[in-house]
Amino acid sequence: MPVPSNATHIPSAPVPFTMTEYTTVSIPKELGDRVDETIEGTSFSSTSDLVRFLLRSIVIQYQRRGELTEAEFEEITDQLVDLGYLD
Repeated sequence: MPVPSNATHIPSAPVPFTMTEYTTVSIPKELGDRVDETIEGTSFSSTSDLVRFLLRSIVIQYQRRGELTEAEFEEITDQLVDLGYLD
């Protein structure tokens, strides 16, 4: 396919590649199935995406204050129960 005469070529700079290390978290299959059903039609493409989002949210709250209060922890737990992620 020919390049239009008015096209501008912008050379791309090499992008440094860094590998992120991962660890595995296991959840019961039943919970994984429920999460899969829950994320259908959302921006989460996998159970891992959702778990990363939830853990980041909790860790960010913790880091901002230096600690989660018992009430905050209970509120997060209640929300996760309501969403079906915890029994």
